[in-house]
Amino acid sequence: MLEFTSFQKRKMAITNEDKVQEAYIAYYGRPADPGGLTHWVGQLDTGITFDVMLQAFGTSDEAVTLFGNKTPEETIQTLFQQILGRTPDAGGLAFYVGKLKDGSMTGITIAQNVFDGATDDDATMVANKLAVAKAFNESLNTTEKKAAYAGAAAVVTLRDMLATVDETTDPTLFDVDISIQGLVSAAAVAAFEAAAVNFDVTAATYSAAFITAAASKKAAAEATWTEVLSSAVDGYQVNIDYEGKIDGVAFDGGLAKGYDLVLGSNTMISGFEEGIVGMASGQEKDITVTFPENYRNTELAGKEAVFTINANTVSKVIVTDVALLTASQAAAAIAVTDAQAVSTAAIAASNAAAVLTTLSAVTSSVVDDATAATAVSQTTAVTASAATAATAAAAVKTTADNALAAAFAIAEPIKTAAFDASFVDYTALAVAFNAASATAAASKAAAETAATTVTDVALSTAFQTAAAIAVTDATAVSVAAIAASNAAAVLTTLSAATSSVVDDATAAARVSQTAAVTASAATAAAAAAAVKTTADNALAAAFAIAEPIKTAAFDASFVDYTALAVAFNAASATAAASKAAAETAATTVTDVALSTAFQTAAAIAVTDATAVSVAAIAASNAAAVLTTLSAATSSVVDDATAAARVSQTAAVTASAATAAAAAAAVKTTADDALAAATASTGLTAVISGGTLADSTSVTDVSITTSMTNISDLGDGAYSLIALAANSNSFKTIDLSALLVYETSSIAGGAEIDYVTIASIVDIVGIENTGTLMAADFGIIT
Repeated sequence: MLEFTSFQKRKMAITNEDKVQEAYIAYYGRPADPGGLTHWVGQLDTGITFDVMLQAFGTSDEAVTLFGNKTPEETIQTLFQQILGRTPDAGGLAFYVGKLKDGSMTGITIAQNVFDGATDDDATMVANKLAVAKAFNESLNTTEKKAAYAGAAAVVTLRDMLATVDETTDPTLFDVDISIQGLVSAAAVAAFEAAAVNFDVTAATYSAAFITAAASKKAAAEATWTEVLSSAVDGYQVNIDYEGKIDGVAFDGGLAKGYDLVLGSNTMISGFEEGIVGMASGQEKDITVTFPENYRNTELAGKEAVFTINANTVSKVIVTDVALLTASQAAAAIAVTDAQAVSTAAIAASNAAAVLTTLSAVTSSVVDDATAATAVSQTTAVTASAATAATAAAAVKTTADNALAAAFAIAEPIKTAAFDASFVDYTALAVAFNAASATAAASKAAAETAATTVTDVALSTAFQTAAAIAVTDATAVSVAAIAASNAAAVLTTLSAATSSVVDDATAAARVSQTAAVTASAATAAAAAAAVKTTADNALAAAFAIAEPIKTAAFDASFVDYTALAVAFNAASATAAASKAAAETAATTVTDVALSTAFQTAAAIAVTDATAVSVAAIAASNAAAVLTTLSAATSSVVDDATAAARVSQTAAVTASAATAAAAAAAVKTTADDALAAATASTGLTAVISGGTLADSTSVTDVSITTSMTNISDLGDGAYSLIALAANSNSFKTIDLSALLVYETSSIAGGAEIDYVTIASIVDIVGIENTGTLMAADFGIIT
């Protein structure tokens, strides 16, 4: 049975270092690592409680790895095994499983309880584990050894080491150094393997950088060089095949095909480039050179060699266009960067190889030694090659720079002229912007002024119109500002093409200005929009007040229209009746009197038709007023009403005009009829008088065509005589039957008031009457 009572006593008796070691042994089954030991001892020394430390142990990543997937039973069995080297008895297992399940204890507190409660052989065992753990930590006396205690493999190794300690172990004889050496060796092997992986990565990086550098150098060369037929001189690039021999024997590294060499770049040993000067495409030549005494290949150092050179092509830089040469310069710059990357990668690979050499000395593997030696050899060669490539790329860059400088000397005036022209464009756009700004300011001021006079719908509408103009003008300012901004951007682009810092400063200033005015234009547009919103609201408010007034005006006008429409209808009825009367009179025309009656009826019809036209025009005008007033209201019903009335009055006005024309035609017919009656070959005579005996009695007598003489009427008749115009019987008027009294009575005209004669051949029967003037008879011819 475990002795639980000793738990507190033992914990009170040990140091903070022992407490930490015990926690590591109890819960993790291993000695504390140097870093963990130092950290937790320091925490306890500064006042942190032991329980807080145990809580941290219980939630650590290592705790999760050890116990996260275990059941309560498995957790208790694991703790007993790593602390006491045995399984728990049934009572102890049940006790701790219950505590773990009900949450009254955690894994770390159970571990510590088991460790501190050990008795007899179990107590000896945990004491031995603590002693070995402390001895182990004391033996980690170098940086290398401390560093070796790291990683999952080291943890497993030391957990296995501590598992071998039991109650029979003599801690003073336990060789912890074997375990430490194993850790160090394992760490060395791991480090070597990691270094080998790192070397492989750096070697791959170098290879990729080398390929990239080769491609970029080729691109730079292609962008720069143009093949020529002339002989090579310094500054020319010659593509060559060469083979070198010493005493007639070829040597390693002395053969190359398709190598591009810029003469004067000093990338080859002394005398090599000089020997190629003057060669042309297709030419072969032997040159003799001597390797320097300090040449990197000691087997060639100081020896004379003969190189057979075949010139495949000769190229030079052709200055054609700044843009192309700028591209060439950019490509050359990339080539330099890539070549530097190759050098950097080569140095990294070389350093990695040196690390391999160092680490291979720590391991006992001859394979590691060979691997390291090979890596060092390879990196030495590639580092030298990288330096050469960097030099060659720098030469290409220098050539590209010179070519670009020459092209700039030609292109600068052209670029400057383009900049100047663009500046003129910018100035014009700036003037346009200023003008638009002035217009917008004026229209905004006008809108604001209009805002102060808003009292009715008309003024509100004027305000709204002014505000709309302000918005339009502000938009024009924004458009002008954007155009100026774009022109400033063009200036910036063109200034970059010139070498003038003045151009750069000018472009920068214009960009700054247009940025400011563009922002200002946006603000002005927003302000104008706000004024427009105010105007819209004002108009809406005015409409809300004016709408009832406008509607009332429309309604009153509609009443007027209705009255005029009634008048028109009455006039139309009267005109229709008078026209019908005239047409009826026309059917009875037989003499002048009837023709006159017809003419009178026709005149009345014309007057009535004219009255209809006047009424129609009045109704039409009233309909027009309705249209105007309906436009002022917001009612679509009013609009429809006005439109209907305009349509009606247009129709009746046209109808009235037609009726007037018809009445005028009837009047013309009546006039013609009367003229015809009075112009007849017959006689129309009116004789007014009375009997000699009684002048008050009147008798109407109709004349027939059988009468040939007025005497046929009888003596003393008082007559109203209408002789038909077509009565040809009355060519002579015989008045003798009337002359029964003194001549003076006749001559005085008392009995005969008047005679109207249209066509009289002769007047007889008045020989004894004295003088009878035509005026006495009212004769009209």
